[in-house]
Amino acid sequence: MAGNEPDFEGQRDLFLANMREACELLKEHGISALIETISEGIIPGYFLNDAKKTLDLVPVIACDNVFFQFDVFHLSMLGNKTDEILDLFDEHRAKIGHVQVAQSPHRIEVNEQGNVDYVVVFNHFIARGYESHVGLEFKMSSSNDATVMKNLLLFLGKYSTMNK
Repeated sequence: MAGNEPDFEGQRDLFLANMREACELLKEHGISALIETISEGIIPGYFLNDAKKTLDLVPVIACDNVFFQFDVFHLSMLGNKTDEILDLFDEHRAKIGHVQVAQSPHRIEVNEQGNVDYVVVFNHFIARGYESHVGLEFKMSSSNDATVMKNLLLFLGKYSTMNK
């Protein structure tokens, strides 16, 4: 995590130096590092609270094992509409190391109503050849866990590339 300290002189340089050092240590073990934008409303003062600035840091860190965690929930919470999120995905695809999803604004299951059209999102990922993992980070929208999970799995099953 990049931290949520108040801005201070040299903060960006310190972050870059720490990321470079972490990437070198991780590389020895074949591990990639991820940096993620987190919306201001979720962690006030978080250093990486602007997706474009965070994405611009990936080449500045200049390590071949650092990538952007493309968190659709946070991108939406930053005010991006579904089409803008997908434009970011296309424009920065080579920098993306992991995709994470949840419905905004309540961080619930992606098959529920919210600000992001996940039918469009998942079809877009498939059309662009994205075949890696997609992480789910959400809070249950209901106390009926079995029904929530059944509906979510039925929805996600439409987009699975497994066994195809």
